[in-house]
Amino acid sequence: MVPADPSPAVRNLAARDRAAALGPGGRYAKQLARHNAVAIVGDVLHSRVARSNVLLLSTLGAQVTLVAPPTLMPHAVDTWPCRASYDLDAELRKSDVVMMLRVQQERMTAAYFPTVREYRRRYGLDAGRMALLPEHAIVMHPGPMNRGVEIAAEVADSSRSTIVAQVANGVTVRMAVLYLMLGGAGEEAA
Repeated sequence: MVPADPSPAVRNLAARDRAAALGPGGRYAKQLARHNAVAIVGDVLHSRVARSNVLLLSTLGAQVTLVAPPTLMPHAVDTWPCRASYDLDAELRKSDVVMMLRVQQERMTAAYFPTVREYRRRYGLDAGRMALLPEHAIVMHPGPMNRGVEIAAEVADSSRSTIVAQVANGVTVRMAVLYLMLGGAGEEAA
């Protein structure tokens, strides 16, 4: 079982909801509930963030799909509350949110894909692939990024990217979690 890391999941949820509410022209405010098709793409096998996001988002009613090469998909993924796919292009067309995951080469003890170039060709999000997304879709990445591997610079820096908001939310969410864990809410909050 892949361990989970819940605070990034909360950070990502906050960034997703903010992007949905404050999107261009305010049009995303009405589509917030429609941000339900989430594709989590990349190194799912080594990602704590992937498992946390699957658990949180599926609990909130999102339809989550994991997209990765077979070698980077956990063995028991069929027990997770999500779908699994190996076809990124097919999933992009029906996704409201695409969350790219970093290829964690430091955790890899074997060859999980032939080359970085091959991985980028099949599973990297570049401008061409971003054009497959519905107009309202947003792009996320929990960081740190391998620019030019799982995500192209022009996608990471695009107006549809929530990466900066995710980073900003990380500090706030962790502060809130620590506050609550240290007894900051107390009984008066109950």
